[in-house]
Amino acid sequence: FSFDNVFGPAASSRDVYASVAKRVVNSVVEGYHGTIFAYGMTGTGKTYSMQGLPSSPGIIPLSISEIFAQVSFATTTISVSYLEIYNERVKDLLNPTVASDSLKLQDTPDGLVRVRNLRCVRVATSQELKDLISHGDLSRRTEGTEFNSVSSRSHAVLQIFLEKSDPLTRATATTVLSLCDLAGSERAAADAERRKEGAYINRSLLALGTIIARLSASSVAGDSHEHIPYRDSKLTRLLQHSLSGGALVSVLCTIDTHSTAKQALAETVNTLRFAARAKNV
Repeated sequence: FSFDNVFGPAASSRDVYASVAKRVVNSVVEGYHGTIFAYGMTGTGKTYSMQGLPSSPGIIPLSISEIFAQVSFATTTISVSYLEIYNERVKDLLNPTVASDSLKLQDTPDGLVRVRNLRCVRVATSQELKDLISHGDLSRRTEGTEFNSVSSRSHAVLQIFLEKSDPLTRATATTVLSLCDLAGSERAAADAERRKEGAYINRSLLALGTIIARLSASSVAGDSHEHIPYRDSKLTRLLQHSLSGGALVSVLCTIDTHSTAKQALAETVNTLRFAARAKNV
């Protein structure tokens, strides 16, 4: 396998941010769309890498600090939405009481995919944004699993919108940074509810893997006409614009380097294959 970067256990969160996220964040500030997502088996550090700790902030808080340090608030407004996808249903983490049935994915005139009726909050400071995320995290779906005592059982997607206005023409342009913490794949659990949950998670991750594989094959073959099934899951539909070349994308894949369990080894190989294909897109 060949990758752009490989991080060992001694790598700091700032090292990971500098290699994985900084270029993407800078591109969003400069006027392009950007997407960063963490992929891997449950318990391998996806959420830790994305969120970190107060003493060692991860990709999300470091990205927020970078954005607020760079933008000019005379011409730019910042707003945020935060959602989770659980069992193929969208939940608004900033407005968790809203009915999931009212949160529909739809195309926008500028080619993006947005969620209708999703709350979008304008923020003035980095701390205000971080507080919103902390509040939203309280509504995330977590459960104990074989590999992790507090596992994220949903995909979480944080989107930060930068709307820039031209002081002369008054024209506006919006760029989006999407930060995705994906649920981990696991074998089927004994509990019926966990089995259903795992089936939805694995179906959406399979859809993502299929799309990455097809995009990789098309890129290698130079064929851009193959049908890509973005609508096979809510996750891939939401990320359609990013995956189809409309954004600068960075993928962080996490693996378990210590476990010798057969299941963990199989998941490690699957993650490495996913990462290798993503590198070709």
